[in-house]
Amino acid sequence: MSILPAVTIVPKHEVTNNPATIGWKAWFCTSDDAVGPPIGRGTGPNTLRLSWTGADSFPSKKSVTLNWAEPIELHNGRAFWSGLGMDDWMSVCVSFDANTLTPNAGAGNVNTVAITGGNLILPAPLTDGSDDLTLATAIPVPAATPNAGYWHADYATGAITAVADIGSPDGKFDMIDFSTLAFWIREISLGDPGKIFRVENYKKQWFHQSWKLTVEVEKQVSAVAEFGAWLHSFRMVTT
Repeated sequence: MSILPAVTIVPKHEVTNNPATIGWKAWFCTSDDAVGPPIGRGTGPNTLRLSWTGADSFPSKKSVTLNWAEPIELHNGRAFWSGLGMDDWMSVCVSFDANTLTPNAGAGNVNTVAITGGNLILPAPLTDGSDDLTLATAIPVPAATPNAGYWHADYATGAITAVADIGSPDGKFDMIDFSTLAFWIREISLGDPGKIFRVENYKKQWFHQSWKLTVEVEKQVSAVAEFGAWLHSFRMVTT
């Protein structure tokens, strides 16, 4: 005779959230893109791999910077290591290079306004500005006030255009003529006993192709060590 109670099984649907934009495909990588032309997705020169030997001077800080050929949606990732410990740390940051302006008084496509660190770059829709900016290679930064930026970046291609109406949902970006960076992870200890760091984040972060992602690790004492990582993202083209 069974001692287990009777069980009624009720079928139900299970939904797994997929944060990717419709039509964008999953992309796992350890190396960045060869930005081209021609474009080589995942075949770039920079790889999420760092190593230390007894020949290094300690403390020793090493980093790798990744570039992409077109916009991606960053989702999550994982880092793993050997020979690193509680006093060693990892940081991840996004760097934004300075935009370069060419003086063209009275006929430029942009104007500038002084802000802390340099200048805010504003569109001159009548082409009567103080400078020219090559939009094809322009570098946007997230607007200080959401939806109040002066520039729009196409989600699929990253192409930059001026916003017609300030305060519209398209105004997600500003542009500046000085470099800056934003940290996503800052000096997290690598003392996890499993020697692994993972981000289980069911969101996405859009990433413009002009932005650079840098992973930096500092090791405090002399010893052989290895560090590796991979990223999970989404992109329109995966070939």
